Formats: sequence, structure tokens, C-alpha cells
Amino acid sequence: MNLTYVFISHDSVIRQICQRTIVMKRGEIIEQGDAEQTFLAPREGYTKALIESGRKTSQAAMMRA
Repeated sequence: MNLTYVFISHDSVIRQICQRTIVMKRGEIIEQGDAEQTFLAPREGYTKALIESGRKTSQAAMMRA
């Protein structure tokens, strides 16, 4: 059975539940590909900034806990 789900997220949890990702900026697709590869080696500066921002937010939350 072929099945597709679309998750719209601002969270890196998609890395664990999706095989492929699409990164959008202002309604335009700027990067797409294998989810793991996108997080390990993003090609676009915007994608890199989003991932870094998520890491900083996670680290700050862990320090408060």
C-alpha cells in the first residue's frame, strides 16, 4: 500500500517520523530531500539557520529543566 502523510511542523521531530522533508520560505520550496540528510547536511543557509535555532531552543529548555 502506498501512503503519504503531510506533516506541517516547526519542530525537528519530523526527522524521526518522515523519510523526506521540504523546507519552505515565504511559501516557496527552497530545499527538499531525505529527512536525515537535510538535518545532517543542509544545503541552504535558511535551512541551516532553522536547524541551529532549534538546537539553541532545545539546549535552553534543557538548562531550565
